[in-house]
Amino acid sequence: MIKVFLWGMMGSGKSTVAKKLANRLGYSAVDTDQLIEAKTGKRINEIFEEKGEEYFRLLEEAVLDQVLDMRENLVVATGGGLPCFKSNASKMLGAGICIYLVASSDQLVSRLWQSTEKRPLLKDSRGKEALFKQLESILEERAPYYEKATLKASAMNLDLVSLTGQVRSFQNDLGL
Repeated sequence: MIKVFLWGMMGSGKSTVAKKLANRLGYSAVDTDQLIEAKTGKRINEIFEEKGEEYFRLLEEAVLDQVLDMRENLVVATGGGLPCFKSNASKMLGAGICIYLVASSDQLVSRLWQSTEKRPLLKDSRGKEALFKQLESILEERAPYYEKATLKASAMNLDLVSLTGQVRSFQNDLGL
C-alpha cells in the first residue's frame, strides 16, 4: 500500500491538498489532526490546554502508527509538528513518499492571521509582526526535519497536475 505524507507549517494547506491529491491519485485522504480529534472527542487546542504539548505529541505518534498500519493507498495530511518529533519523520520516509509544502512566514501570516486562536502554538500572538516572528521561529526549528522530505512543492503556487505526476513517477521508480 502506498502512503503519501504531506508535511509543512500550519497554514500551508496540507488538509486541502490531501483531499485534492488523493482524488487525483484515486487514494483515500486522512488528516492526523482529525483522527486525533475523533479519537479523543476534543479539539486540538483543547488537548493542548488541558494536557499540554507533550501529551498531544504522544497522541500524534499513536495516530501515525495507526495510519502506517492502514491497508490502503492514502494521502495523509500531517500535523505541522508531526515530522519533527521522535522518529516520526523516519517512519514516514520509510513507509512512503513525503512532500514538504513550502511556504514563507509572510505567506503563512496572510493565511493564519484570522485564525490564531484555533492554533495552540499561535494563540498568544498579538499583532501581525508578533505572529511573523513566532512563525519564523517555529519554521527555523522545523525546517531541518521538513527538508528531509522526498519532494518539495510550493504551498502558494501548487500545481496539482505536476505534483500528481511527480508522485506517480516516484512510485514507478520504486516499482510500486
